[in-house]
Order: sequence, then structure tokens, then C-alpha cells
Amino acid sequence: MKTLFSTIIILLLCSLQSIAQAGNDDLITATSAGEISLGMPIKDALKLAKRKYKVEEVENGFLVSLKDEKLFYFGRKTQEDITGYIEIYSPKFKTKDGLGVGIPIAEAIKGKNIQMGYDGPSDEEYLVPDEFQVPDEYFYESLCLFYVSSDEDELLGDYSSSDSEESTYNFKTNGTISRVVIYYWK
Repeated sequence: MKTLFSTIIILLLCSLQSIAQAGNDDLITATSAGEISLGMPIKDALKLAKRKYKVEEVENGFLVSLKDEKLFYFGRKTQEDITGYIEIYSPKFKTKDGLGVGIPIAEAIKGKNIQMGYDGPSDEEYLVPDEFQVPDEYFYESLCLFYVSSDEDELLGDYSSSDSEESTYNFKTNGTISRVVIYYWK
């Protein structure tokens, strides 16, 4: 009886490990989208992406798709042959907590202390979950920003009520995550 019970436990643990590993293919972390991560040599990122997806070389990087769906883009860090920028377009990719493209802002911030930031040059707003920012001794080594969109004609965040003109905890939640951008700050 002990042997049967032990065998069942081992099989269950192996199954759970396989499920967890399979989920990593579509996992967003502070520095990666699936198997492609910041700092990875471009040739290695290309090799990994080409195993499962269609990869097209585009200006300054590579567009990765599956059938007709654009999944993500990755590009070089300035003048280096390593991955320095990843932009995710597909709802297929999610964080371990379920954040990703298509998730409503209200759901994304539930139970979390998240700021909204404003990108002046592109006139876009984004969510800034603290656990997805990789700090260094001065600022950030890399950033993972969850850009948002809504049907509003005005900004969602009230930047006049914050200490910074570029971020706020006071914002409307009637929008969705439209893309995720992970990049080296330096």
C-alpha cells in the first residue's frame, strides 16, 4: 500500500512539474517573454523563437508570430548583439498573476499598489507594477511596463494630484492592457 501511495505521489509531482514547465513558454517576467529574455544573445533568441514560431526580420529587430497572430517583437540593446527590448502584443503571454494584453485595468490592479505612468513622447499611459521593475543602485536596470488603452478622449491618470508629472496612483480603471514592453533602461 505504501508503494502504491508513493508511486501516485511521484506521478502527481512529475505531472505538476511538466505543467509548470509548459507554462513558462508564455510567461511574462520582469526581464522576459517566454524563453526570450533581456541580455540573451540575439542569435540564441532567434534560435529559440524559430523552433516554435514564424520569425520575420523587421526594422531594428524581429517580429515573432504564430499563424496570423503577432505575438511579440524583440530587438537589440543599443550597439550590442544582445536582446535589449521585448514588446508583447498577444494575450497568450501572462505573468504568474495573470497580467497581460487584454486584461482590464480594474482587474490588473485589484489588491495591488500600482502606479500609472505617462509617456509624453508617445502620449500613452502604462501600469507600473513594482515587482516588475529591476532596480540598480541609481534607478532601474530594466523596466516592464503594461501599456493601457481606453475609449476615453482624455488621459486616465490625474497627474496634477501627484508629486510627479509622470506617474500617479489616482487614475480611472476603464481600459485594458494593450501591450507589454520590457527593456533595458541603460
